[in-house]
Amino acid sequence: MVTKARIPPVRKDRMTKTAYMAMTRELAKRAERDMIKAADELWESGAIDPDSYQRDSYILPKMFMCAYADRLRRNWGPPNSGRQHKSEIKNFESFI
Repeated sequence: MVTKARIPPVRKDRMTKTAYMAMTRELAKRAERDMIKAADELWESGAIDPDSYQRDSYILPKMFMCAYADRLRRNWGPPNSGRQHKSEIKNFESFI
């Protein structure tokens, strides 16, 4: 006798690609505005020594972007980020 595999029903409240993309765009726009503001505040704070960086080098902006990405991770990470979320985030990183 052959038994059919039980396929779980589709949840009505599950994430859709449309909702995921809309929320991602919203967060990206918010992050962009904040990132530009943070870059300006960093420069104005005096924390950057302009003589230490060449004008045509992207090293300074890349260093800022890394620092800002860490800030996003800390501030926007899932609340009470447990092992499951950390594992999923690592998995996502392998795909992007």
